[in-house]
Parts: sequence; C-alpha cells; structure tokens
Amino acid sequence: MEGLATLRLTTGHSAGIYRAPELRLDHLASLQTLVLQRFSADILRLGAECELCVMDARFGNSEWADAPKNVGMIRFVPEVPLVTGAFPDFFFRLSNLHTVHLSVKVAGDPDNLVSLEPLAHVNRLCLWGEKLYLKVPSNVCWVDVIFSSGELMLVFDDVQGFADTVLECCVKFTTARGAWLGDLSSALSRAGICWGTAGSTPALTSFFYPEEWRNNFVDCSCGACLECLKRCLSADHV
Repeated sequence: MEGLATLRLTTGHSAGIYRAPELRLDHLASLQTLVLQRFSADILRLGAECELCVMDARFGNSEWADAPKNVGMIRFVPEVPLVTGAFPDFFFRLSNLHTVHLSVKVAGDPDNLVSLEPLAHVNRLCLWGEKLYLKVPSNVCWVDVIFSSGELMLVFDDVQGFADTVLECCVKFTTARGAWLGDLSSALSRAGICWGTAGSTPALTSFFYPEEWRNNFVDCSCGACLECLKRCLSADHV
C-alpha cells in the first residue's frame, strides 16, 4: 500500500454501521484522504496530514467523544430529529472541519430555534429537511451555504453581516416562516448584490445569490470515492 493517497472504507450496504475495534493507518505516510462510510472504529490512528471524511454516521455526542481532529468533511443521515435547540457540541471540537452536509427531518420549532453556532466555523454548509427552524449566528465563516426545507424559518443575529460574508447562498422552501426573506433580500440590495428566484417545482421556491448561482455545491467532495473520481475524470476531458 506504499504510495496510497486515498482510501475509502464502507460496508457496501445501508443497513447499520460497522464498528471496528481498531483501525491504525498512521504508518501510511502518503495517505492524504480517508473516507469512512457507515464505518467507524473505537480506536483510529491517522497520519497528521491525512484528512478524514465521515459519511452516514450516527448523530450523537457519545460516538464522537474522541473524534480525531483530522475530520474535514461530515455527511450525516441522523436517526432522530433535532429538538434540543442546538446541534451536538462535538462540532466545536472539530477545528479542521470545512464541509458539512446534514439531512435533518425536523429541527426545532418556531418557539425553539436550533442554533447553528456549532457550525459557524465551517466553509461549506448544506442543510435539508422537512421543517427547519434555525438561528443564524453573526460570526459565520461560510463561503457557500444551502438551506432546503418544506417549511423554513431563519432568524439572523446579523443579516447584513451574513450578506457581506457568505459569497454564495441558495435557499429552497415551500413555506417561509417569519420575515427572513424580506430582511435578507434588503441586506443583499444594500450590499449591491444581485439575487434571483426560481420555481423549480410548483410547490418549491428557490432564492439564491449571486444571480448567476449554478449550484457548485456537489454531493461529495472527499476526493476518494467513485463519484469524485468520475467528476475528476470528466473535468479532465472538458
């Protein structure tokens, strides 16, 4: 395995998550990316330069008590709704985390918003669900973000700061709760940013900026799976 740069370990099926007692790969000096899909280990050792991408993992603090700092990308399919008012605090400990995809059926309610503070430090964020009631902090580092929900409510601590900081944004919804859409469009106008809307289906509205936004937020960016390999090969032949 000398010279191996990327490695993906998966159970190959969607029924449950395989848990290994130990996985030691720190002897692979050339390994740059490890992808674990429906796969976890009680003891995980990686080289300092190896980035860990976790896909379809369980959503809870107990599984992440000793999460390695190498985690760069997370894609969850959580088993339970978020109703506690905040995402699990282990996100704070993942200082190298840059990309997060979360599928959450229900997050909070109009009187109990789910704070995105634990995810404010990532660069790319994609959240989708059926009912999302979210509180957006003022200190986000997001470069691009997608919110997609049947019923969506966003409350900004600093909507002008959001418009000035986040370079690309797309919000998809069937029902908008609260005044966030008007507040955001006004903030974008004050910043001189052109935004657009589209009805991708009769029941779904898309609000996005910049006006030429083309959804460059792909489903995966780990660089080690077949999907990424096909996209890389396709780009090389363009």
